[in-house]
Amino acid sequence: MHLLASIFLTLTLGISYAQAAPSVTDIGSQIQQQLETANKTLASEQKQSLHATELVSRFYSGRTYLPAWLDEEGLLPRAKEMILAIKNADAEGMNPEDYHFSLIRSLLIDLVKENGWQDGDEPALARLEILCTDAFITYAAHLAYGRFNPETVYESWQISRDNVDPVSLLNHALESGQVGAALKEQMPKHPIYAVLKQYLARYRQIAASGGWSAVDSDQKMESGDQGPHVRQLRDRLFITGELSEFNGKDIFDDELTLAVIKFQATHGLGMDGIVGQKTLAALNVPVRERVRQIELNMERWRWLPRQLGDRYIHVNITDFSLSIIEQGKTVVSMPVIVGRQSRSTPEFSADMTYMVVNPYWKVPRKLAVQDKLPLIRKDPEYLLKHNFRVYQWYNGEAVELDPYSINWSKVNSRNWNFSLRQDPGPDNALGSLKFMLPNKFSVYLHDTPTQHLFEQDTRAFSSGCIRIASPIELAKYLLKDDPYWDLQTIMGAIAGGENEIINLPKPIPVYVLYWTAWVGEDGRIQFRDDIYGRDTLLAEAESVTNVTDLIAFSSSNQPLN
Repeated sequence: MHLLASIFLTLTLGISYAQAAPSVTDIGSQIQQQLETANKTLASEQKQSLHATELVSRFYSGRTYLPAWLDEEGLLPRAKEMILAIKNADAEGMNPEDYHFSLIRSLLIDLVKENGWQDGDEPALARLEILCTDAFITYAAHLAYGRFNPETVYESWQISRDNVDPVSLLNHALESGQVGAALKEQMPKHPIYAVLKQYLARYRQIAASGGWSAVDSDQKMESGDQGPHVRQLRDRLFITGELSEFNGKDIFDDELTLAVIKFQATHGLGMDGIVGQKTLAALNVPVRERVRQIELNMERWRWLPRQLGDRYIHVNITDFSLSIIEQGKTVVSMPVIVGRQSRSTPEFSADMTYMVVNPYWKVPRKLAVQDKLPLIRKDPEYLLKHNFRVYQWYNGEAVELDPYSINWSKVNSRNWNFSLRQDPGPDNALGSLKFMLPNKFSVYLHDTPTQHLFEQDTRAFSSGCIRIASPIELAKYLLKDDPYWDLQTIMGAIAGGENEIINLPKPIPVYVLYWTAWVGEDGRIQFRDDIYGRDTLLAEAESVTNVTDLIAFSSSNQPLN
């Protein structure tokens, strides 16, 4: 083993090595001096600055600048525990170098002497102390909140988070002697996150072993085909586990067909067992991209509350699906339609509190101008045919207008001052049921008359709201604790045609999220296309190095309702 690596290993294993050394008081004086004078250039010799200067200063001022990670006799066990934690940060999809790992290791190696720490080492020891504290606070904040401020990456984000004060956390960890456990406690608790970590390690190992070769085929492959392309396909599916063994056969047999179907199921593709254009493209995504995809989705988990609740609705935008979760298990699921790329569905959470039977549709201004106005100009009967009413505001009151009294050819986006409302009925864009949840995006769940679109595998057709395939099933579930609203009563209310608001017996949290990699209830990894390019935006974003700013954002990101 290399000498320097051996020395660092000795330190991290807790072997005592120090004798007489500078007093903690002298080290504390140096800590105070460096914090007061160096500001963010404590590691200027190594061109590396602190990430949490204000929080580090608050921590040390609260303990009269006495060191926390070392004393006269050497590095304390708590420091070795913390250093080991940041060394293993890569298992969380993070980079140990963001937490001064190499710099801390270098300082330790420089400080190791035959007779232990000596007079004159105070500046280096103070620097080591401060870097260890900055490493703990930064890593704890990144585990608790994520490395990125999601609202600076995406405009369409609004989810509240738990508040964590890393300084209080550090003080508690030092008092309890549970530094490693305190950091681990900040990690997402959801089982999916834990299994994603396992897949991250597995796919990194595949990458380290050379990854997989592309399946080189310019035409579809299916049962009965033969040739080298089939052998390539068999090898590719063996690497990721769809095939349990590789026998070298070059024939597309039933075993290979089942393996292709498994692959298609875990990539959201039509499960026909045929390797067409979409399946081939998914097969040929490089393993490094899959590794990065897992890392990005692990980051998304850090943006969420640590407890989603015992019962909640989960919409996965990229999977075009809605699930109702009870005690960690899916009890209801259905397909959904989400926003097209130009009108993408945002990510947010809110409590659903009521639903509307036979809803009116108040057309948003943007949709009215961009979508409806061209149709009105083309067909003067369009509004009447589709049960739209036109309103204009006078003295704070909406007054209905005769649509034939308006010269629509002269109306444009600049002078539009109307409101369109569609009455309940079979043509209503919201269908017969609307499920309301307060959010700044005015997005909600609703029925749709265009049920044929659910036959498509990729369902990004809406203007941002979420169309659901089985609204009556959802209504039945939400009202199951109200003895009045059984299936017959719900259907009767719909058939009556009257607009009616129904308050839910109890609110239910709704999470509208964007996952491109997750783990299904069967334990298998799932990958989906980055339909809005949000993975790309996140991969290109810069992490929040100013931890104070990150915490300030997270603390201000309160629930909307």
